[in-house]
Amino acid sequence: MESPADAFFQQIKAPLSNFQIVTSLISTGILETAPSHLDWGDRLKLFHALFMNYRPLLVMPAIVYMVAGCTDQPSFESIYTEVTPATLQPGDTIPSPKAETFLTVTGLVEAQQQGASPTTQGTTPTLELDQATVNAVGLVEYSTQDPFELKEATFRGVLMRDLLELWQVSPEATHLTFTALNDYQVKIPIELLRNYPIMLAQFQNGEPMQADYRGPAMLITPHTQFKSVKELAQLEYWIWQIVKVHAE
Repeated sequence: MESPADAFFQQIKAPLSNFQIVTSLISTGILETAPSHLDWGDRLKLFHALFMNYRPLLVMPAIVYMVAGCTDQPSFESIYTEVTPATLQPGDTIPSPKAETFLTVTGLVEAQQQGASPTTQGTTPTLELDQATVNAVGLVEYSTQDPFELKEATFRGVLMRDLLELWQVSPEATHLTFTALNDYQVKIPIELLRNYPIMLAQFQNGEPMQADYRGPAMLITPHTQFKSVKELAQLEYWIWQIVKVHAE
């Protein structure tokens, strides 16, 4: 004699709607049978039939959610507010420092600096930049959570993307190594610095960063705006007291 589960299973030949599944459960008598009265064979058949029919209902919302999550990612330019326009453009000769050196840049860079001696083969180019020259690529500002102070803060500085273009970093370079006052170093992929609005910040909540804490400059990542990009949340990328950058 055919059991209710067998009768139900025979009706399930293709994915059904919720209404059709319930109708089949009623018509085959399964809803009138306590689950504990079904033997294990009938239980497995019932589970298989329900899983095969409900699976599309579970998979499609997951796909839609993932696609929607990708489209929710903000654009590069929507993250920051421009504070000052750029007065130094990629390809311009970088002026010689008129004040104390703020940042030293070495390695695979091709930009020319005013007054610098021509680079000979086998030597490493060096750019000595004062703060005004760094900021000539244009100051920007945005807010994000400070992962060390555990609160939101507003940072102001320049975008690493713009500095990479100004320095004319060679296509052969894959990473930048940032060095702090205490010689602590962090290596970061150039692709990450180009694709996301990572900032070389000099101000926090309107106040200049001091050398005894985070100054003269600190790297900031918009990790709260790009939650899906796990690399931006790495704490080691928030290096401060930056004085040197090396392209390699």
